[in-house]
Amino acid sequence: MNTELDVDLATSSVREFEAGVESSFDVLDQPLSYVQFFHRYILSNRPCLLKKGLIEHWSSRKDWIDGAGNPNMDFIESLVPKHQMVPVSMCDTQFFNSQKCEEMKMQEYQDYWRKLCSSKSSTVSPKYLKDWHFYRDCPNYKAYETPEYFCSDWLNEFCERDEAPQKDDYRFVYIGPAGSWTPLHFDVFGSFSWSANIVGQKHWILFPPDEKLHLCDPRGQLLYDVEDSTTRGLPQMSQIRRRFDVIQNEGDVIFVPSLWIHQVRNVRPTISINHNWFNGANISVIVEEILAALKDVQAEIQDCRVGSSDQEWDELCEKVLKGNHGMSVGDLICLLEYVGKRRVQCLEGTIQVSFDGRALTQNHCTFDLIAIVKALKHIQTNEISPKIHSSTIAKLLTRFEPKI
Repeated sequence: MNTELDVDLATSSVREFEAGVESSFDVLDQPLSYVQFFHRYILSNRPCLLKKGLIEHWSSRKDWIDGAGNPNMDFIESLVPKHQMVPVSMCDTQFFNSQKCEEMKMQEYQDYWRKLCSSKSSTVSPKYLKDWHFYRDCPNYKAYETPEYFCSDWLNEFCERDEAPQKDDYRFVYIGPAGSWTPLHFDVFGSFSWSANIVGQKHWILFPPDEKLHLCDPRGQLLYDVEDSTTRGLPQMSQIRRRFDVIQNEGDVIFVPSLWIHQVRNVRPTISINHNWFNGANISVIVEEILAALKDVQAEIQDCRVGSSDQEWDELCEKVLKGNHGMSVGDLICLLEYVGKRRVQCLEGTIQVSFDGRALTQNHCTFDLIAIVKALKHIQTNEISPKIHSSTIAKLLTRFEPKI
């Protein structure tokens, strides 16, 4: 039986994104209702740490921890074919503003892990298995269920639809030894993220979106490592007013809002489960980010516009945008169409909309539909939006607007 997710339409209006001014980082020891959490954190774009208790019933909390309290890599190995390829980041090798990433057989990573565990030397380079699509690759093992607070998830709802040409998702498992880390960044598309520590401990460094100016190099790119001694000595670092250092222990879940900039280090050997997602609360951020990325593409390939028709230009920009950003404007419109149609069907009583066993109420579907209409209008009226999508947007608005 599905648990229902509701929102209070009287207080949960679709609003323009605000960076917010946070003076504290909330730690929640007691559960909130979905409505309370949605209003205080999701809708307000505020981070928080949820303490042990939210995920204690997960299979992974039992199976992925060995008798010594470390990652149970033997159990992980039993779930995955030895030849399974997994993405591994070389934490000591910088590649632009990220780290060098290689595809590695799971058996190779297991061999590395065993060598690391048996070595008394601290000179072994940390290798971080991350952004692994475990949920997709191991469908017969139910490691977890999405916490209800995060089940209004348009991104994974769309990616996992039955008619998707290729199954994909934004559900990830991270496995890393002590000292493995992720450089400074904000999440893909400007999305929300949540991360649950199954075993181990992480040190998070987080900055609100309005600190970005102080966290970029002269080219406007985010700094690589805010803990590096050279970086700490930069004059701009003294202008930062709000930095949050958060220790995440095993069993804790952290919510990272849209555009919050963060850097993460594994203090102890760690396995975590992470999702990227967006919904009606932050869809305006996603639209702004994709249009900003499109503007950059148009500037970069401006020379190609000479001799091209408007349609050819739009199609070329969309192709480059998808390659650079991971999503085109057309892709986003397809997502909004899919999610919007399902919300209309729910309001008409023909289907129930649910994600990981959590069903949306009609109030929630109405909230979502209002946000979708607003997002489509934003795309429609923006001067740089590809005109090849104009008729599709007009048809969708004709269908969706009467329902709100």
